[in-house]
Amino acid sequence: MRVQEYASPESAASDAATYIRERHQIDGITTLVILGSGWASIKDSIGFAEHKGFISDIPGFVSPFAEGHLNEYQIRKVSGANVLILCGRTHLYEGMGSDQVAHGARTAAALGASFCLVTNACGSLRSDWELGRPILIRDHINLTAVSPLEGATFVDLTDCWDQELRSKIQMKYPEMQEGVYAFMRGPNYQTPTETQMLLTMDADMVGMSGVLEAIVAHSEGMKVFGISLVSSLELSPSSIDSSEVVQIASLGAQKCAKLMEDVIDLSARF
Repeated sequence: MRVQEYASPESAASDAATYIRERHQIDGITTLVILGSGWASIKDSIGFAEHKGFISDIPGFVSPFAEGHLNEYQIRKVSGANVLILCGRTHLYEGMGSDQVAHGARTAAALGASFCLVTNACGSLRSDWELGRPILIRDHINLTAVSPLEGATFVDLTDCWDQELRSKIQMKYPEMQEGVYAFMRGPNYQTPTETQMLLTMDADMVGMSGVLEAIVAHSEGMKVFGISLVSSLELSPSSIDSSEVVQIASLGAQKCAKLMEDVIDLSARF
């Protein structure tokens, strides 16, 4: 797949933002929502639809092709605010580079977004987390050796995943648990020995997406919040089926619409 060339990631984001503003006659957005594997099942359950289109029609974007991802975006109203929902994403393992992976986050920044909600599917490294459980991302471990930032761009990631908002959500949903997300490139799943390595790092879950977008969103001044759905059990001796992962994530996501609306609503209050 050929990726459109731009002088810089920022210029690509500027063109994308201009396209969205002009096509839908909006000034900007307040929130970006990135729907991960299986999460597209929730796309029509968040707020109220205003506009929609194909992701690949936006400058600098390509059509998502991983299973469980759709070539669709929507602009929906949640608590009176414009929310851009990307119903699919590009992954690092697709080989198009970190700029392509993080293009959505940069586009949202160019549209004035102050909040980014990242979703994905994960493998649980905890024996007490069942399939379909949503987990808040407290922190991440980037094991890809890739950063979406270049040059002398020094960004403090101490509070990349906003702690204050997590605390507010856990007050409203006391059963919600949080954990550390280990980010691996994929597309292969890890070996048993690699799983043991992750356990020694105190990782709670593992997956192949979300972190590069979060880094860019944080670097652009956005508050970042992550929800990962347990879609496989890494400590189980059984093999992992990618189609089953998407199916489990899709069923779990359908129960998270109210949670996501509450996250978006609370993010606008502070």
